[in-house]
Order: sequence, then structure tokens, then C-alpha cells
Amino acid sequence: MTEALRAAPRYATLATPAGLAWMRATYAAGIGPWKNSLLAPVTSLGHDARAAGLAVHPIRCGQSQPFC
Repeated sequence: MTEALRAAPRYATLATPAGLAWMRATYAAGIGPWKNSLLAPVTSLGHDARAAGLAVHPIRCGQSQPFC
């Protein structure tokens, strides 16, 4: 897993339980995903991130933030 992350750290790889654990061990204390990426049953990202010891700070995008 570590070699794959070093070679091409893509979101799909980083959002896995192994990728989240690698981020926590390597450099991150938390993640800031788009709020809809945390909604179950679509994803277990929030649960997996907390299980890896990462804080989860969802980003909310609205009309005042057109870049989202």
C-alpha cells in the first residue's frame, strides 16, 4: 500500500481504510472532505477516518462559495 501511495496518491486510494491509516501515520491529523462524501450508505469515509485516528471536519459549500 505504501508504494502505491508514494507512486500515485489518488483520492480513491487515500479514502480507503489503509490509505487513511497511512495518512495518519505519515502526516495528517484530520481530513476535510466534502460533506456529501460522508453520507451513509454511500460511503464509510467518516467512520474509517475516525477509526484511523483522524479528525473529520466536513466542508459545506453554498452559494457564497462558488468554487466548491
